[in-house]
Amino acid sequence: MDSGLAALLGASVGAISASVAQVVATVRQTKQRRADRRLELLEGALNAISRERRLLASMLSLWTAGLPPDHHSVADLDMQLAVAIEDVWIAENSLRVHFGSDSAVVGAFSSLILALADMKAALRPASGAPNPEVLGGWQTAHKSIVRIQVDFVETIRRVAALK
Repeated sequence: MDSGLAALLGASVGAISASVAQVVATVRQTKQRRADRRLELLEGALNAISRERRLLASMLSLWTAGLPPDHHSVADLDMQLAVAIEDVWIAENSLRVHFGSDSAVVGAFSSLILALADMKAALRPASGAPNPEVLGGWQTAHKSIVRIQVDFVETIRRVAALK
């Protein structure tokens, strides 16, 4: 084979190898971006739950401090809580889209939403002076959500390990 032809073939093989390497790198980067996005969604969902939980705890604090329901601090907190609830719903929608409604992630997140509902239900009768029944219901719901939140974090860690 003549040296010119050999050089041309060598250059062609080199160009093809470089193209294949570029495609492989692009696929790897796309997978990493997708994994990073999923992790970002999971962290955002967990943060939304934590924010609503914190606002519910603040609501309990206002009630135990004896502020009336029409006090401006209660109204402000109620508006923040409404936004936080919507953020949780949006996070749930994003998780369903990215992980599927039947996924372990969405199942664990749904358990968190139910635990938040229990916390809200415990606060519902909160009018007048603080009473042991309401505080007991709150403590039970709080213990439950802490356990479920730990389960959700473990689910996130398992999913993140699967990248």
